[in-house]
Amino acid sequence: MKKLVNGVEVEMSEQEIGELKALQVEMPEVSEHEMKLRGFRAKRDSLLAQCDWTQMSDVKLAKAEADGWKSYRQALRDLTNGVNEETKLEEIVFPITPK
Repeated sequence: MKKLVNGVEVEMSEQEIGELKALQVEMPEVSEHEMKLRGFRAKRDSLLAQCDWTQMSDVKLAKAEADGWKSYRQALRDLTNGVNEETKLEEIVFPITPK
């Protein structure tokens, strides 16, 4: 195994190779469903972030409007409840953004 030292390729010592191998971490395999779930959660988290302003104490909304945003945000958080490997994420419907 080689390394670069001042732009020159040199052989690594057995000790250096051992230290490098000790530092390497095996990455667990991630299923296709888990990758899709991560994307799904990222979309949900983005939608939550886009309406964070509705929860600020200095924002004055009518009660009905505030309740609509509160329900919407809870529905977003609830989207992943009960999701498992058999769940077809593309069939989950995101709630409609309040107006």
